[in-house]
Amino acid sequence: MEFSREGLEPGRLPRDFSPRTGYGISQALGNAWLQSNRSPALVVPSAMAPEERCVLLNPLHPSYSRCTWGNFIPIQLDSRLWAA
Repeated sequence: MEFSREGLEPGRLPRDFSPRTGYGISQALGNAWLQSNRSPALVVPSAMAPEERCVLLNPLHPSYSRCTWGNFIPIQLDSRLWAA
């Protein structure tokens, strides 16, 4: 079932957005979206892989209960990510 979703407009995040970017920037954008209750899903760029996207879900939105999982795609993470 399709449901409405929105994307984070280009330019809303700093040009150098990365895993090292302070959380305050992305938290403020996410909080504003959540409180607006405009859509059940927000598509955002991944800080780890900017060409990829993550989807945030809003459990307070009336359409949230219609959200379902699609096909899963297994991924292999580099074990060096977990090295201390």
